[in-house]
Amino acid sequence: SSLPSSPSSLTSPSSPSSSSSSSSLPSLPSHPSSPTLFKPHYSSYKILIVDDNDVNRLVIQSMLHKLGCQHVDSAFDGQMAVDTCATKSYDVIFMDIQMPIMNGIDATNRIRQMEIEQNQKRKIICAITANTGKYEQSLCKDAGMDFFMCKPFSLRDIRQLLSRSWKIIRKRKKNEM
Repeated sequence: SSLPSSPSSLTSPSSPSSSSSSSSLPSLPSHPSSPTLFKPHYSSYKILIVDDNDVNRLVIQSMLHKLGCQHVDSAFDGQMAVDTCATKSYDVIFMDIQMPIMNGIDATNRIRQMEIEQNQKRKIICAITANTGKYEQSLCKDAGMDFFMCKPFSLRDIRQLLSRSWKIIRKRKKNEM
């Protein structure tokens, strides 16, 4: 599998049933193959943005608000993200990779460990980074990140990520019934 050709490509890990043995995260299609039968409701999502850059956090927050997300928190480093996740529940986390105090890989590892130890529901974690190499994607996947989004990204990329997340969340809720 090749790297995304566009800097704003969104990628996700292979499904467990996939026969692909590649360690890179495959690109999502640019357009869905079939129309959505119902519109996702992002307003109920609880979202955490983790990025040490104030402008990046504000841009992502603005995009999320444009898409109807009403519950958006932010953290400026990985340690703050881990501490926040210990006291609050999130559906989706946008996690920068290179940050002071604690990077996004270490923060994701700690969040995943906390989910197991405290029997928390699994959060959807999306790496957000300017580094698009296979090694970086492999680190993100190994840490337990669900998606990989390259900076700079667009409103369309955020919408696509939320749509994919919504499908995962709906499937989990059906399985809980």
